[in-house]
Parts: sequence; C-alpha cells; structure tokens
Amino acid sequence: MSTAFEIVREDPPARSITYVRADPLNYPEIAAALCADPGRWHRVGLADTSHRAAAIAHRITAGQVQTLAIRGSFEATARTVGRECRIYARYLGQVEQVAS
Repeated sequence: MSTAFEIVREDPPARSITYVRADPLNYPEIAAALCADPGRWHRVGLADTSHRAAAIAHRITAGQVQTLAIRGSFEATARTVGRECRIYARYLGQVEQVAS
C-alpha cells in the first residue's frame, strides 16, 4: 500500500463524520512547516477513522507528541470531508515547555 504525504495550507471545514484509511504523520516535517507559517491552519494528515483523527489532534494540542511537545504552542482539530478524516494543525507560538 502506497502512502502519500503532503502539508497543505488549508483552514478546517465544518464538522461531519465518516471513515477512511490511515496515513502516517511525519511530525518533524509538520513542525517545520507550521513554525514557518505561524497562526495559519494546515492539513497535516489523514486518519483511518474520525475518532483516530480526533485523538491525534488532541495529542498535538496537548503537547503529547515529542516533536511538538510545547504545550499551547500548537493547536489541532479533526474534520471529515467526504470520506477523508483530516487532521489540521497550526503553530501559535511558544507558550509552556512540557516536562520530560
């Protein structure tokens, strides 16, 4: 199975629920792209279910992803568009370092 990865400058659309396959996220590349364009939303990945997309978005926002582990610096959300469960994120700026 081939996986495609791309980071696209895009605001998240209105909520809805559907399911699709999972694609791995490249967190270092995501962090670099978001920090280069602070405050702007980007579609950073796809998940196999809306629940998984929401869980990944929560981990990003809560600072639970090591590469993005500055709590409050990144915001993420999940939206379903058609049959794609999309993950959106943006860099807000440095707020609080998470203890290791």
